[in-house]
Amino acid sequence: KGVFEYNAVVGDQMIAYFYYSDGYFANSARYYNDHLVTMSACVAIAGVTSEYERNYTEEKGSKNIVELFESAGFTNIYVHYPKPEFFGADCETISTIGYVIASREITIGGVPQTLIAIALRGGAYADEWASNFILGDGVGEAKIFSHLADQLEADLYDYIDNYALNPVESKFWISGFSRGGATTNLLAKR
Repeated sequence: KGVFEYNAVVGDQMIAYFYYSDGYFANSARYYNDHLVTMSACVAIAGVTSEYERNYTEEKGSKNIVELFESAGFTNIYVHYPKPEFFGADCETISTIGYVIASREITIGGVPQTLIAIALRGGAYADEWASNFILGDGVGEAKIFSHLADQLEADLYDYIDNYALNPVESKFWISGFSRGGATTNLLAKR
């Protein structure tokens, strides 16, 4: 059991409880687990930046999710909560997303594995939301979310290499809300 903070309204920090267990990952992701769903919602809420752009620093932006991961026993915490960057001919489209990657060793059925957790920023990201409407002109993945998933996938491979993790002996836990949810789905698909 642990406690984490999250933003309910601009400037208001709320406190919530979470319950974490390695057992949430004992079964295949094909099977619904209401405890894992509840914990994933806590991760998504804690992943919302704790400061809006005007007061933004990377430390403030990731504070809540880093504290949640630490209190659940995760280590090797990598924070990528950038200030918005622009792309496109008009230089008015924001092409960034924040996320935190962390890991911990778990044992499932007597087999040691690594659990790699990824929480994507999904709210309180101010101007980034406008690029959510960049869908592209073809069939398939929405252009902006595909671009964001590409960024995250590359960082995830770097994270795995930096910490000498074996992806075959790992489980991946990915959670996000709104912009983070759309990117989460694409990353999970990959």
